[in-house]
Amino acid sequence: MGKSKNTSKTTSKKTEVKETTKNKTNKTANSAAKTTSKKINKDEKTESKKTESKKVESKKTNKVETKNKVETKNQKVEKEVKNEKKLFDKKDLSSTEEIKIGNLFKIVLIILVVFGLFYVITYYIEKNKKETTSDTNSTNSYVEIQYDEILIGSALNQNENEYYVLITSKENYKKNFTNMVNAAKTKTKVYYSYNDNGLNAKYITNEDSNLNVQNIEDLRVKTDTLIKVNDHNISETYEGTEAILNKFVEIYK
Repeated sequence: MGKSKNTSKTTSKKTEVKETTKNKTNKTANSAAKTTSKKINKDEKTESKKTESKKVESKKTNKVETKNKVETKNQKVEKEVKNEKKLFDKKDLSSTEEIKIGNLFKIVLIILVVFGLFYVITYYIEKNKKETTSDTNSTNSYVEIQYDEILIGSALNQNENEYYVLITSKENYKKNFTNMVNAAKTKTKVYYSYNDNGLNAKYITNEDSNLNVQNIEDLRVKTDTLIKVNDHNISETYEGTEAILNKFVEIYK
């Protein structure tokens, strides 16, 4: 009985020892497993952190690369803009020079046109002046001629107190008397009247002339005649070309 109890106690102790050992072993295993698990978790966390760090670095690298690319693009754009600006400036300068040259050409052309117009206007003004002067001289000469030519019916009614009236044909006046009349005009007033003028027809006769009259209506002229008028009356008469020319010579002296 005693042995049996001791054996039982021994067996029980052994069993306890085994169980204790087993428990210790289990605890050690569990501890090791936990330690291993912790290490794994730490390693995983570390790896995860490394991966995240790599991702962050990759993102940073990508950002830097993107930034560099953007900067590079910006630089290229800036260069292109500068180049375009230079080209534009060159074009602008060339266009400005062309505009300046065009404006200068226009100004020169306008000046030439103005001078041309001025020359043409001046030319025509001078021409018109000459023509006007010529016309005036002709008119004056014509007026003078018309003023010196009178009708026989007004021979005694002129303004001067003393003057001469030559009665002849137009042909004879031009042929024989023009120069002598012009010379005599420097000394005295001389009028003339054409006997071939229709308005003088009633004073022309083929019979004997009647020159010494008081009333001009009684005057009759047969050939070339020069009469001297004093105070609206006939004071002297000369008939024939030779007698008239001699009197003009006498007047001119």
